[in-house]
Amino acid sequence: MGFNTALSGLTAASGDLRVTGNNIANASTVGFKGSRAEFADVYASSLLGSGSNQIGSGVKLARVAQQFDQGNISFTNNSLDLAIDGNGFFVLSDGGARTFTRAGAFGVDDQGFIVSGSGARVQGFTANQTGTLSGILGDLQISTDSLPPLQTTLVEASVNLDARALVLSELGSSLTSSGIAVGSGQLGLPTSTPTTLETNGAPTPFDFGVNTQSNISAGAANVGFDFTGAAATSFEVQLSGSSVGSENTTATITLNTNIATLQDLIVDIRNDLGGTGIGLDVREDPNNIGRLQFYALNTGENSTITIDPNDDGSGYGTGVTQADIEAALGGIALGQGGGAGASNDNADPYGGTPTVGVVGTASTAAFDVTVSGSSGNNGTVTVNLDSNITDAASLVAGIQDDLLASGLSVEIRVDPADSSRVEFYSSVAGESSTISIGNLDASNNGVAQGDIVSVLNLTTGISVPGIAAASNGYSAQSVDVVYPDSSTRTVTIAEGASAAEIATQFSSTNVPDVNATASNTATIPASGYNNTSGSLSLSINGVPVSGTTLQGLADTINLGLPGLGTVTATIDTGGDLVISDAVGNDLVFSATGGAVDTLEIAGTQGANTTLDTSGSNVVSVGGTVEFTMGEGVVFANASPAVTNLFGVLDDSAFTEFALRTFEPSNQDTYNAATSLTIFDSLGNPHALSLYFVKERFTPGVAGEEENRWSIYAQIDGVDIGDPDLNLPPPQNQESTRSRFALQFNTDGTLNPAGTDPILISNWTPLDSQGNPNGATGPLNTLGGGALPIAQPPGSSNFEIRLTDSTQYGREFALGSIEQDGYTTGKLSGLAIDGEGIVAARFTNGQTSTLGQVALANFNNTQGLQAIGDTSWIETNQSGAAVVAAPASGSLGSIASGALEDSNVELSEQLVQLIIAQRNFQANSRTITTADEITQTIINI
Repeated sequence: MGFNTALSGLTAASGDLRVTGNNIANASTVGFKGSRAEFADVYASSLLGSGSNQIGSGVKLARVAQQFDQGNISFTNNSLDLAIDGNGFFVLSDGGARTFTRAGAFGVDDQGFIVSGSGARVQGFTANQTGTLSGILGDLQISTDSLPPLQTTLVEASVNLDARALVLSELGSSLTSSGIAVGSGQLGLPTSTPTTLETNGAPTPFDFGVNTQSNISAGAANVGFDFTGAAATSFEVQLSGSSVGSENTTATITLNTNIATLQDLIVDIRNDLGGTGIGLDVREDPNNIGRLQFYALNTGENSTITIDPNDDGSGYGTGVTQADIEAALGGIALGQGGGAGASNDNADPYGGTPTVGVVGTASTAAFDVTVSGSSGNNGTVTVNLDSNITDAASLVAGIQDDLLASGLSVEIRVDPADSSRVEFYSSVAGESSTISIGNLDASNNGVAQGDIVSVLNLTTGISVPGIAAASNGYSAQSVDVVYPDSSTRTVTIAEGASAAEIATQFSSTNVPDVNATASNTATIPASGYNNTSGSLSLSINGVPVSGTTLQGLADTINLGLPGLGTVTATIDTGGDLVISDAVGNDLVFSATGGAVDTLEIAGTQGANTTLDTSGSNVVSVGGTVEFTMGEGVVFANASPAVTNLFGVLDDSAFTEFALRTFEPSNQDTYNAATSLTIFDSLGNPHALSLYFVKERFTPGVAGEEENRWSIYAQIDGVDIGDPDLNLPPPQNQESTRSRFALQFNTDGTLNPAGTDPILISNWTPLDSQGNPNGATGPLNTLGGGALPIAQPPGSSNFEIRLTDSTQYGREFALGSIEQDGYTTGKLSGLAIDGEGIVAARFTNGQTSTLGQVALANFNNTQGLQAIGDTSWIETNQSGAAVVAAPASGSLGSIASGALEDSNVELSEQLVQLIIAQRNFQANSRTITTADEITQTIINI
């Protein structure tokens, strides 16, 4: 009946549900391939065949077919996450059992093998140490060993040298200072002495700061009187001779109060003086308590105070007499008979005695100081004495401000030899100048000319001329620098300028195309050094140098004593002490010792000079200046014509030489340069510098053809040319400057025939201290060094190729530059390309091929048997695996840092669930219906 048919339908629908559920469960499984349930109908059959009206017996699950179509590729940040874009399977080996998968979520195990999540090793084609793939399938392993260094053996560069570039080298000339003073010992004082004018003794004290005021003082105490009311009385006070014109006026005083005390009188008078502008006031006499005093406000002036100058008598009040007023004023007389009353210069014109008058005085005095014959500021300054002079120090303080403010070349100080005396001195030492004192001004009251003379205590007034210290003896001079265009620059050299200073002057931008260097040498002959006392002491440039022998002195000098700077010393083959200053500063020698000791100084020319061992003199030796001039530049017209610095400036004085030749430290000597890093056999980096210099073109001269350049090479700033055996020892063992010729054709291309092969064959790798670092050393050409470089290299030699270099009319350009060496490197990452090649990246920038991921394909992928873990194994139905490189044949390519998603489409699977459910329910209904029919039959 229909029960079996319905049951087969339920079984088929249940299988469909299981397949769909499995797909949905693995919708997020990397590399999963969905399955599809495939069904077939069932019929009963017999040996005799079936009738034409045969009814089927139901349905069966014919096959569960996997769908190997491509899943989406999602990108990750893990380089070992691999996805196959196209056909193929990753090949895994688990203890020799081979499986296949599309799930490329790989990692590395503790031995460096690339493995799947289950620990199976990924298979691929291994590579040897040089990165060559073997084609043999095996386990892929990531080596974490450091990459060994590779020594540089070839540098290849392509440059363009500017055809418009100028030749930088010149044919210059040199000149050596050869005057008679050069290197000749000059004997003289240790220091310059100033012109001095000394006082004869201590100054006689005098106070030039005492200024008095004009005043009228009462001779007696005031007598009280009541001037109130009708007794009010007036009189006048007058001031004349004040330095302030507005203060010379007359004020009317009205006594209109009851005067009982002196204070009452002062208040009454001040009330009337206030507001008048008169330059006087009243007070109690400071020298006579209780008495009245009129006084001028300004001190030091010969002014006149007059009481009642008009004597009009009209101001007396009722019952008041002149006598009453004078008594109240303490005896200060008023005028009589039309005459003026008391004044400070005529205290009591009428024969009375009580009034005291004093004329104001000023004690200030002045004198002139004159300086002449100085190279500084000459002239005269007026000095004002306006303070209390008690001793030499106060006299200096009272004078020096006026001298300093004048700007003249004269100063004053306490005499260094006698602190009780004063000394005027020139501020410019070493000159025969003159200081004089004159025009003594004692015109003020209270001081006489004798007071000035006594304070200054001068006798003759004659100054002692200054004496210059010992110098190198070079006079002031000038010389013309004449240029090829006939223009001239005159250089003036100061008297006594050192060779170092002269060199700096000529090397400045003020003197173009001229350079100068200086040096200085002096000798203490062994025969001229006699330290009999054992106490002979030497000083150089004021610095004491200890040592009792010439060798001891040399050792001390070479310690680098503060103050000696660039001074060094050696003992020559004759036993003499040779002292040098590398930059040409003067060498100044002094000595102290016993009377039996002797010390001689020899310059580069002239006779030996003997030092006084008492230390009272010194010997100064000037240095030599070496001048170098650009092409066509000469010196001429020295003034004086033949000086103690320059000799005769004729053609024989100049020596021609190559100027501005190549020097790596001077950018003005090469046209272009470039650099790159190279490596020694230990992987240590070194800086290779290449310098390009355009050479002079001289028609018809061999070696000076046109379009000719030189290339110079240095490594770490050190010359690397083969030694020159023609030089004397030890120079014949030292590196020379490496130079190679480059010749270009007229079309700008490199001319190989005129270009030197560039072999660097004398490079000794050095450490940061300049010592050999242990790497493979050089093999120079005399020892057999040659091109091509042997592999592996047995020396530090390498080749430089400039094959594609050009000389065109455009700026220097570096087309390319590379070298074949590298330092040791640690593994820094992996890279897997589309063909599955696994390359290791190292910290030194190098890469190394470790192997190639293998892919497998099958004639019948549906015949593969799934074993879980998203893996399959081959079967007879699938056929044998065909293993090859990715992106070859029908195999897909590899995407690194990506994974293939499950190819399950959820929306389709959900629809399939509905269909399977519907089928299940329909078959269930068939059973229900069959059951009802059966029950009906039974009931019948």
